[in-house]
Amino acid sequence: MSSLPGLSGSPHETPAAPSRDHAVPPHMAGGFAHLAESTQELMNKDPELKAWDRDRPPVGTMYPRPNPPPPNPMSSQAIISRRIQSHEDRFYGLYVKSTRNNTITTVTDPDGAALKKFSGGICGFKGHRRSGYEAGYMCAVKAIEYLEETKEKDPKMKVALYLNGFGQGRDAMNKALISSEGERVVGNVKRITDITGMKIGGTRAKKKRRS
Repeated sequence: MSSLPGLSGSPHETPAAPSRDHAVPPHMAGGFAHLAESTQELMNKDPELKAWDRDRPPVGTMYPRPNPPPPNPMSSQAIISRRIQSHEDRFYGLYVKSTRNNTITTVTDPDGAALKKFSGGICGFKGHRRSGYEAGYMCAVKAIEYLEETKEKDPKMKVALYLNGFGQGRDAMNKALISSEGERVVGNVKRITDITGMKIGGTRAKKKRRS
């Protein structure tokens, strides 16, 4: 009876699986030995590591935390700090809303609360006269006079001028500030901003009125 493959004495015996226990290559043995010696030497120098139980897993040395990099000027924190700094410069507001039918000037305190308001009707102009240049000029003069009274209480006040609309009152305010009526206040105007809204797209415009 012929012997089966794999049995003892068989000419076709299956070779044994190779062992997984490989010896450390000679070129790596020296590196491991040097690493062990340096680790042992480091543990002997450090008193905390020297007192550590050698039977426990090894621990690393305590290194100081790296210094954080300098802040980026464009980071959010830098932007917030600039906003806080700019908020310290408190401005009284002079708002001029100039439409084709009327001119409205409003004086606000540094917190944005309205202090005084003038319009063509308040200044004594009625009907279509409220949209004229004279009404806008009178509103500007009244607002400037109120700022002069405020300057007596706060000599170092700063004024921010906000222009809204393209009516005749817009040009009237500019002329009033550079004339004799505004010579006491024009030096306190530190900022001029145009807040007129611009229509981009949107719904269809209203049909133009017949002349």
